[in-house]
Amino acid sequence: MSKFLKIALFLFFQVQSILAQEPNWINTENRKNDYPNDKYLTGYFSEINTNSSEQEKVLNIAKKLLIESIQVEIISTSNLLIENIQINDNVETTEHFKQVSESIAEADIVGIQYGTYYDTKTKTAFALAYAEKAQVIQYYNTIVENNFFKIEQNQQIAQENRNSEDYQLGLEHYYACFPLFEETERAQALLLALGKYENNIEEIQRLYRLQNIIQNNILDIFDILLENLEINKTEEEYQYHNNGQGIDLTLQVQNVNNVTVQNIPIKFSYIKDNIEIEKVNTDNNGKATCFIKELDTSQKLILVKAELDILDYLNIKQDQVFLKQLVENYAIPSEKFTIEIQGSTAFIKTEEKILDKDLSIPLLEPKLKASLTEKGFELINELSDANYYIDIIANTRQGNTYQGQHFAYLDVIVSVIAIDTGEEIYKNAYIGIKGGALDYEQASRKAYAKVMDIILEDIIDKIK
Repeated sequence: MSKFLKIALFLFFQVQSILAQEPNWINTENRKNDYPNDKYLTGYFSEINTNSSEQEKVLNIAKKLLIESIQVEIISTSNLLIENIQINDNVETTEHFKQVSESIAEADIVGIQYGTYYDTKTKTAFALAYAEKAQVIQYYNTIVENNFFKIEQNQQIAQENRNSEDYQLGLEHYYACFPLFEETERAQALLLALGKYENNIEEIQRLYRLQNIIQNNILDIFDILLENLEINKTEEEYQYHNNGQGIDLTLQVQNVNNVTVQNIPIKFSYIKDNIEIEKVNTDNNGKATCFIKELDTSQKLILVKAELDILDYLNIKQDQVFLKQLVENYAIPSEKFTIEIQGSTAFIKTEEKILDKDLSIPLLEPKLKASLTEKGFELINELSDANYYIDIIANTRQGNTYQGQHFAYLDVIVSVIAIDTGEEIYKNAYIGIKGGALDYEQASRKAYAKVMDIILEDIIDKIK
């Protein structure tokens, strides 16, 4: 064996020996000495009868134990709040702090480090998660100090906006404080667990005072913005005619001085199903118009609600749960539209035959009338009063016979005319619809039955 190879093998085994060396922190006393509780946050876990591939699972448990130790400490020390914080209800404040503690996660612990070791002889996996308290405290002290500066800066700017009656801009600066509040609460919860505040929790009191002040200022602006608005529809009666022209619903927004207000978001929706139709901002004249192209003519009345889109108006986003809760108790300015449905009128003329003989009881006409009535149409006897003239000509012709079966063929011509314009809005021919039975008359009726629903659907689709 060459000298070089001997040296290489010696170094290899030395490295393996070092790598396989048991770390000090596996021993309880060593761990306490190397990572004392007054200087370190730690989470330690071991599991026997396992294999090396499960080390990651053991490490995750160690991380979890570290986090849980902080959460338990926060909950136990949060009783200080009952004795010292006189803002809001004490129990609610304490519970809130407990909830904050429960949301603390690994990502919140700055400088967290890990160690793992697997003992091949005993098949035991070991894991340690640790972080230096001083480093964590310094980091979160900086966050708290910086956030207080940003909160007070936003508060000052918002107050200036409020004094100049630029309320919307003022709200934006107040809203910007809430993510800072949340981040500061989490930082303070960690600092509380790390013994930073001990018996002096002035910074926590300061945060709650600021939250209350800003919340009250927001509510004051809400009062100003919402109590100054009035919504009124421009007409008292609304009728919908099924003539394809739709209907406009218009309202006007004014303040208490009867001055119209522009750029106010108004949401229109059906009251029955609470389905939003559309959202419209008021124009330069303070008016908002919702155009509905088509309504369900089978109903006699349809109710539509128009209301201020309060979240849009106050610039509250869907994920800002706390702000959404603040506006829940406000009466939202609104107006109701009652729409009377006036069905279109139709005059029907049919000429229905079987083998050139008039049918004593028509087949198409009764079903057409029933379908139109169901859709809200009014059937009249005077053509001059109708919106639509529907003309149907139908007749069958004799076909051949085969093994006792008789076949007949139906031809139907349909025409629909809009009376107000004289335009033929629909015309179609259904030629050679085949029916088979024991005689020609029954074969003809089967041909009628085969195409009847198709013809009716096509007609109603054109005049609905």
